[in-house]
Amino acid sequence: MEEKKNRVRKIIYRDSIILLAGILYAVFVRLTGLAVPCIFRALTGWQCPGCGITRACLSLLKGEIRTSFSYNPFLYIAGPCIIYLIVRGDLNYIKGDAYRLGTADTVLIYILIMAALIFGVVRNLL
Repeated sequence: MEEKKNRVRKIIYRDSIILLAGILYAVFVRLTGLAVPCIFRALTGWQCPGCGITRACLSLLKGEIRTSFSYNPFLYIAGPCIIYLIVRGDLNYIKGDAYRLGTADTVLIYILIMAALIFGVVRNLL
């Protein structure tokens, strides 16, 4: 039982650090207008599948869902799937299992990778 509590604490600690980093980054971007540039876009002039995520998240924080979606619609597909995979892994970790992926989870990851590649190509052609 103590081991489960320690594992839950580790997950809460990790998620708190990630959340704090996200909040600090959002505040920094809002105050300065500076964001991490996309290296792919700088080199090629094309948008990568992740381009627009910062603007999408900032718009979402302001409640501007349509604007957020327009910056990166793929985020609305991939985001929930990634959260599912993380939560599933965390629950396995809490139960004492390893961070092992099931067959369905592995297939989901491959589908997400393929969808990201397709989205990256399509968004640059349109």
